[in-house]
Amino acid sequence: MDENFDPRDTTSTIVGLGVKGYLRIEETKREGLLFDSTDYYLKKTRDPDAELSPFEKKLMECLFPGQIPGVYVSNLKNRFYTNLRP
Repeated sequence: MDENFDPRDTTSTIVGLGVKGYLRIEETKREGLLFDSTDYYLKKTRDPDAELSPFEKKLMECLFPGQIPGVYVSNLKNRFYTNLRP
């Protein structure tokens, strides 16, 4: 750990939560007139528990506030980072 908070830390933690079975990452493709777009849907599969670090728990809370079962990564743009403070 480099003691700095940056986007790759969040990205790698999201992938790690997927590996641990706390969420599922689903790729979605949308066809457009000129360009196709790819997005990712993060679906919560387990609630945070004692096995997670404090940062992982906070990330889960920020990704899935309340009873939200999932979120598209594109919907997190320009607002998600404001929920995570180093």
